[in-house]
Amino acid sequence: GVGSRTSPSGVSDIWIPSDIEILKMEARLSEVERLRDGGRSKVNGGRIYNVDSYFMQYAGIIVNGRKLIYISAFQGTVDTWRTRAVDINDGGASVWKAIYDPGTREFSDLSLNGEG
Repeated sequence: GVGSRTSPSGVSDIWIPSDIEILKMEARLSEVERLRDGGRSKVNGGRIYNVDSYFMQYAGIIVNGRKLIYISAFQGTVDTWRTRAVDINDGGASVWKAIYDPGTREFSDLSLNGEG
């Protein structure tokens, strides 16, 4: 669908975030609820609620020399979510993606799949 995006652009390399970096990010995850999708999605007004109710996968990416963490989140039952990347198109508010910058400790680029 129009709202489907599978990966961020401008990725030059990957890295492995440490357990500490993941814990610091997870401690701030509720901040994602303050972000808006940028008007691309009409689902929930382009916002995410109850962020703790989502399964999440993380990938360390390098964009313009900056180490970032790409978050892919989804609700529902996906049996293989621990062992393979999950890509669900047009999932509405049940699927979202965002970027976390460990350097600034800020989230950005919220993207909701689907148009609702």
